[in-house]
Amino acid sequence: MTTGHDRKGASQPSAIAPAKLEVGAVLDGVWRLDEEIGNGTFARVYRVFNLDHQRTYAMKVLVDVENADLAVHEFTKIQPHLPTHPNIVRIVWMARLGVPLEYPYIVSEFVQGETLEPYCADQRRLAWSDIKSIGMSVLDALEALHSNGVYHRDIKPPNVMLELPSYEPKLIDFNIAAPANEAKGKAGTRRYWAPDVASAGWGAHADLFSFGVVLYELIVHRHPFLQDRPENGLPYDPRQISVGVHVSDELAEFLMKAVQPRAIDRFQSASEMRAALGAVPSMLAPAKQVASADPFDGLQLEPDEIRRADYNPYVTRMLTLYSQARRTNTGTRGLDEIARLTYVRTGLDEKLAPAITTGCYRLVIVTGNAGDGKTAFLQQVEHLFDQNGANVVRLPSKNGSTWTWEGKAYETNYDGSQDEEDRSNDAVLDSFLKPFEGEEVAGLAGSHVRLIAINEGRLLDFLAHGPRASAYTGLRRFVNDALAGGAPPEGGSRQPQYARGDGRWLKVPG
Repeated sequence: MTTGHDRKGASQPSAIAPAKLEVGAVLDGVWRLDEEIGNGTFARVYRVFNLDHQRTYAMKVLVDVENADLAVHEFTKIQPHLPTHPNIVRIVWMARLGVPLEYPYIVSEFVQGETLEPYCADQRRLAWSDIKSIGMSVLDALEALHSNGVYHRDIKPPNVMLELPSYEPKLIDFNIAAPANEAKGKAGTRRYWAPDVASAGWGAHADLFSFGVVLYELIVHRHPFLQDRPENGLPYDPRQISVGVHVSDELAEFLMKAVQPRAIDRFQSASEMRAALGAVPSMLAPAKQVASADPFDGLQLEPDEIRRADYNPYVTRMLTLYSQARRTNTGTRGLDEIARLTYVRTGLDEKLAPAITTGCYRLVIVTGNAGDGKTAFLQQVEHLFDQNGANVVRLPSKNGSTWTWEGKAYETNYDGSQDEEDRSNDAVLDSFLKPFEGEEVAGLAGSHVRLIAINEGRLLDFLAHGPRASAYTGLRRFVNDALAGGAPPEGGSRQPQYARGDGRWLKVPG
């Protein structure tokens, strides 16, 4: 619960709170001030313990009696119209402290957590899955609020609390909220207010503009307008100003619509904005390939190839594209020089690869025949993470890589059908798939992510007849159903993702 907004004509409180508002004091014999958790222009916010209720609350104390109207407004005009919603803080009481203080105060539920401020200011970062979840929840709360005929009018990072450790958001601080028929003029915090509210009038679009700026800052970590003022022209395209993150086109288009200066150009309802956010598949853009002007650039020529007349090194390498070529079949193993130049992007690159970066999948299995691009696809996924700042490290076996991204440990296996040094293939697969053993495919809610390219027959043989086949009954059931063309299982983002090498892939809802 935080405070602070523009208010004309009110006297300023003293810089130092009265001694009786010090932490540790007991007010009116009931309220024990345990911690100061907010400090605004007109009020201080405390974590308090009610000795009668034996319960912790948040208490906002207006330390200037002339501002009592703010507390009266919030409790009498707004509190009765606040919907009961998991993402809206509950206001439970209003009164005045006893003599000699007589300061008005409002008591609300206490939210154990922190505001969005450090995340918008780039002091800390949230995973895209958390940002999207927070956005969907706040928009759901705004839809409920607006349906009850109330506009918040001061949506900003300090007024969105994150309850820890769940990161569940809660809208707080309704001291300048207003019923729809009484909302007039500019209100809120200049950095976040809609620049056209004076001319367009108050509506859901104004609260949604403010929250659009908050989401923009959460993702780009910069304000969308020149000099942080929404009245300064058109917003920046996040694809042009983001640093260290390649924002996807879908997300950029969503953010641009959310922060348009004209009400008619932005979202008109919280439900519309929520549906648009839900349709954004990924925060990150797919990796872009840059063609070289030199057709032989990047090819590692053998010594006897360098000065050979009437010789095209591509022809030799084309021979290796056949899995049974007599010279070598290394061309079927991922992105060598020729494969990078001839790689053909598919729906897996456009849809599945960006979806993997969201962290909602724990297991991706790509099957198919030798030479159809399974390993190349996995290496494209690695490149996408690497392009956006992940430290991708090749395994000593050269058969995969590892990296960490947004708290999850990723590992790839380029060929799940081969032995590795002194380990048999059964041992390799058992180690790789161990997080997903069990009747219910344990590990899908954990922090381990596995991406594997493997021959279909070898995968089935391991799951059905391997030395520890009984440990993978859940995974075996899922793979058999997927290969038979069955519908993905119910359950959302915690289910496996199965991709077929022939270009068709089963996308579990996420």
